[in-house]
Amino acid sequence: MPNFDSCHSQMVSALAKAGWQIETCTYYLQFEGFEVYPDIRARQTNGKVEKIIVVEVKCFADEASYRDDLYRAIGQYLIYRNILSLK
Repeated sequence: MPNFDSCHSQMVSALAKAGWQIETCTYYLQFEGFEVYPDIRARQTNGKVEKIIVVEVKCFADEASYRDDLYRAIGQYLIYRNILSLK
């Protein structure tokens, strides 16, 4: 299971202030034996409309590895999006 980025708690606080209920940190997704761990699953209910989001937190604090970190984050996003769309 991956470690949280240094800005993880700030993201949790920001989501909570925006009205999101944090359901879990380190959400587990699996599809055909492929396992991934997005950082946060949150829910927001507004009347009859319910929204659920899955969040991967990235800080990009190190300029030396910014490009590699960005490529990795985009890849994670695409994988998570595809797995979620198949569920």
